[in-house]
Amino acid sequence: GMFFISAYRFKLAEAPGWVIGATMAAWALIYSIVTLGLSKCLTARNAPVILNIGCAILVASSVGFLVFDGLYTQFVWILTSGFANACYCAPFQVLMKSVEPDQASAGSARAAGLYTFAWSTGIATGPLLFGVFETAAVYKINILISSLLWIGAILLCRAVRKRGAVSQTAAAEPEKRPDAEPVQSLAHLGWILAGVGVFTVCII
Repeated sequence: GMFFISAYRFKLAEAPGWVIGATMAAWALIYSIVTLGLSKCLTARNAPVILNIGCAILVASSVGFLVFDGLYTQFVWILTSGFANACYCAPFQVLMKSVEPDQASAGSARAAGLYTFAWSTGIATGPLLFGVFETAAVYKINILISSLLWIGAILLCRAVRKRGAVSQTAAAEPEKRPDAEPVQSLAHLGWILAGVGVFTVCII
């Protein structure tokens, strides 16, 4: 919804095409950079803190879009949202490893599939549904969704803490399995394709 509304507002203002394309590109760039940075310092111990920080900033960015709604001010909140999403998504996946019981076998593939399904569904339905509402209504909905997301994150952190699963060892590298190398190759391929996607959006 955020991507659709911000790009659409620039279109109505007859902004250059590259500015319209930059709405998603700016978000993707900051998201990629922050996620890569988190990969160097993220552990199961600090994941709950980073997760809650991400959720708080996500709520704040939704409020920012609504209150400080200048045309080009949108880029401030787009970048803030990208930062917040990175601070949410990476720790979320680390914590889910603690509560998913079968990560050593097919569990990781199932978790990745569910995560991708949720993400893709949001990207697909957001612009479609939010095209019906006024801009102010969209960001009120985003504030509500972000707040519910934060509540869910708090409940997840409590569930992990109850299981006693939050420890440095939970974030340790899994034992090398026969399928480890193909999985790593796919991860590298994913980064390459994601990078190509970002630059393609910039060019478009």
